[in-house]
Amino acid sequence: MLNEMKRVTSTMLLLGLLTKQDMYASQLCQEISKSTNGTLKFSPCSMYPILYRMKKQGLVSDHEELIGKRKTGVYYHIEPKGFANFQELKQQYLSIHDGLLAFFRTLEN
Repeated sequence: MLNEMKRVTSTMLLLGLLTKQDMYASQLCQEISKSTNGTLKFSPCSMYPILYRMKKQGLVSDHEELIGKRKTGVYYHIEPKGFANFQELKQQYLSIHDGLLAFFRTLEN
């Protein structure tokens, strides 16, 4: 169950960030760490299999852009299917989160 939770959570985080702007893998890792106050951390190496899977599913696409004068970077872009998937995952997560909070409150009484 933990692996499935990590997979769904990482997909949701990546898609959420990509709703703001196109980003490259290491930028996604930095933003996840920054936006979760360091609670969640990913390395670019662990990020690529997730991004490749999402690309294969049609949730994201990628394109190369020139960074500086010589270096190119692969940027990831959310596709309409990815945006819809993000909205669904976010709604499911919030529903589960609310249910868990209600459950924990019952234990406090």
